[in-house]
Amino acid sequence: MAPALVGKPNCSTTCGGVRVPYPFGISPGCYLPGFNLTCNTSYSPPRLLLDKNGTLEVIEIFLPNSTMRVIHHTSNTFGYEISGAEWLVYFDLPDIGEPYMLSTRNELILFGCDLQATLYKRKGSNKTTDSISHCASTCSSSSLRTIVGDHSAWPLVSTQHPHGGYCSGHDGCCHAPISLGSTPKGFMFKGLNGTTS
Repeated sequence: MAPALVGKPNCSTTCGGVRVPYPFGISPGCYLPGFNLTCNTSYSPPRLLLDKNGTLEVIEIFLPNSTMRVIHHTSNTFGYEISGAEWLVYFDLPDIGEPYMLSTRNELILFGCDLQATLYKRKGSNKTTDSISHCASTCSSSSLRTIVGDHSAWPLVSTQHPHGGYCSGHDGCCHAPISLGSTPKGFMFKGLNGTTS
């Protein structure tokens, strides 16, 4: 049986259903320096946030292997380009800083048809020389898409296939490794094959 996650006495140890074990904490005096998190109660359910801008939501903390899982929320695009049927959308990723770094288990995973995703090592970049990781996803069968009104809705599929491998890039999703020590600062989506959504 796994040991119980324990916080400091008189400190809140949950936010929106996420357990917050020490050395992490939400209130002053409840965490070690650099391990403070924010519980934003303006959401329902509340969100446990890693960064001050509220773009990284913590969904799990794993003390035994010193990792946490986060979801990146963004509404701030720093640029977009449209040329005929081709389009690009790119934005900056938040600086997470000490004591956090990417683990060797990080991957870039993209769900969707006729899309390419690229991580860059510099904010505002879309240069090939600044690329850290990228992958492209197509749909070899129109049955992978479902139509909702006049818009295509991309499938939500698991990255694990029944045959044991990860998604191939031709089935509505792709994946690529992100090397240890890299610090992605920018992200870009590109529509392929005339994708307009």
